[in-house]
Amino acid sequence: MPDLYIGAMSGTSLDGLDLAICDLNSQSPVLHTKLFEFPSLLKQSLFDLSHQTTITFNNLYQTEQNYSDFCARSINSLIKELKLSPTKIKAIGMHGQTVRHHPELSPGYTVQLANLSHISAHTGITTVGDFRRKDLALGGQGAPLVPPFHNAYFGSKTETRVIANIGGISNISILKPKASPVGYDTGPGNALLDYWFSKHNSGDYDLNGDWAKQGQVNTTLLNQLLSVEYFTLSAPKSTGRELFNPEWLHNELEEFHQHNPIITSTADIQATLTELTAKTLADEISTQAKEAGSVYVCGGGWKNSHLINRLSYHLGKKIKVASTTELGIESDWIEACAFAWFAKNTLERKDCMQSSATGATRDAILGGIYYP
Repeated sequence: MPDLYIGAMSGTSLDGLDLAICDLNSQSPVLHTKLFEFPSLLKQSLFDLSHQTTITFNNLYQTEQNYSDFCARSINSLIKELKLSPTKIKAIGMHGQTVRHHPELSPGYTVQLANLSHISAHTGITTVGDFRRKDLALGGQGAPLVPPFHNAYFGSKTETRVIANIGGISNISILKPKASPVGYDTGPGNALLDYWFSKHNSGDYDLNGDWAKQGQVNTTLLNQLLSVEYFTLSAPKSTGRELFNPEWLHNELEEFHQHNPIITSTADIQATLTELTAKTLADEISTQAKEAGSVYVCGGGWKNSHLINRLSYHLGKKIKVASTTELGIESDWIEACAFAWFAKNTLERKDCMQSSATGATRDAILGGIYYP
């Protein structure tokens, strides 16, 4: 019998809201999917909240309300399109939109916008969300949460696998047979690539990495970027736009040009940023999962063929690089499905086995339940 949940995810790339209707009784759980792109004003508001140092209450909570209303309307639209009754859906697993993530502070905190009361009230469906703060309360990073989901659906009894999620930020899950999953953020993903491309071209992203391919990697700049302290930290660790953002990039470029007066083309910088994402991912995989036979990629980065080719190059010929689609879930819908799975665990009062990745003192039931 189907066990239907809706997973709702919007990530650091800010491309929109991913919705996945999932049958969590199936090993290939994703039944229906749709991306609802953010209206330009909402996208800009979310981007601003992620980067501004000073935020007003009106700006914060009105943006949250606009975002939550957009989520509720999108969910209702998909259900209507599929001619489903809301009563058939057990719950919505709502990640929310991360606008701040500072687990390294004392006290640390994380902020995911989502008025869960509004979403449950306007969809008529039980909504589960606010998954990350419980993990922080237990001393964890609050991210990445997805390794136990990856392990449940993609783990192997015979080989070590790595799931590489390349969204706005990149993270890996290391899945070893008969071991708890380990994972952490490796560094930038698409966020810097999308920013630099849109700043110098028409469009939101570098299709297939075609622009990056026109440039040359500047090894001096690459080595400067690789010297950032984050890359030397041991796991558990997590990061986001709080560090790898346009201001950080411009500061690094300013420092680079002070010591290297030769003009570097904008395409060369795109090529170097692509190499930064590929190399930081590959370095962590090669160091922490030497025995891995396969790396399965999910997230928007899978569509950047140049980035995937550079990742494969750094990993070497002995490691297979493929999409998670080969394992039964299309790469675009992994995280939306994951939060449907988290919602099911919460309703069933099951812990999420997240501490081996986040560094929390124990596994926990994550999230809060909001009834319609």
